[in-house]
Amino acid sequence: MRRPSAMGDFPSGRQLDGVAQCALSLASVESRPVGAMVRLQVLNPRASATDRMKRMQKATTTRQPAAPAPRSPRGVAKAQSAPPLTDLDPIDEKIIAAMRRDGRVSNRELAQLINVNEGTVRARLRRLEETNTMRVVAIRDLSAMGFEHLCAVGVQVKGRRVAEVAADLAAVPQVLTVNVTLGGHDLEIQLVAHDIDEMGHLLTEVLSRVPGVARLTPSLALKVLKYESQWAPLS
Repeated sequence: MRRPSAMGDFPSGRQLDGVAQCALSLASVESRPVGAMVRLQVLNPRASATDRMKRMQKATTTRQPAAPAPRSPRGVAKAQSAPPLTDLDPIDEKIIAAMRRDGRVSNRELAQLINVNEGTVRARLRRLEETNTMRVVAIRDLSAMGFEHLCAVGVQVKGRRVAEVAADLAAVPQVLTVNVTLGGHDLEIQLVAHDIDEMGHLLTEVLSRVPGVARLTPSLALKVLKYESQWAPLS
């Protein structure tokens, strides 16, 4: 069978008027290896030059790569929060205990302390963080900041919603905790101060002036025997 020449055996443009014209170079097809894909564009001769240009640009447009998933400070991809772990094995407990002593310890140092390989530490940390079982947080040292007095204060609320009073009390920088309670008080807070004069000012001039506070019952700590926080702040 005779092979057609480059364009001589094809019908002319007039003969294809109203039908799609094919622009194909046989010489380029013959030079391609067997199995190579040839892209053939079919152009409508009746379409305007602008329309043809838009279609060609649209055909050659490539998709932009998807943005990478956000990563946690330790380089672990964030996932949707999973239920916290209820059972921690000895390796988990050792990792948590070591990071309580030094939250900036490296994975290599953890592996050496616990006597496991670094990959095991990395996988355990990822699991503990993704399940919200463990978080690395910064805790201020009260003594280093000059807070020498600690006081638990019971608060009775009147004429206002307890939640609103609690929100105002929580906004005071020296208030460490605010709890809604059952019993003799509506709220219980924990308060720190640098000295007795500041403690008195907070009780009589700051907390007592919060709208809705009817009565304060302070219990000043004479000596703090234990103040050790091993738990992340409750959200």
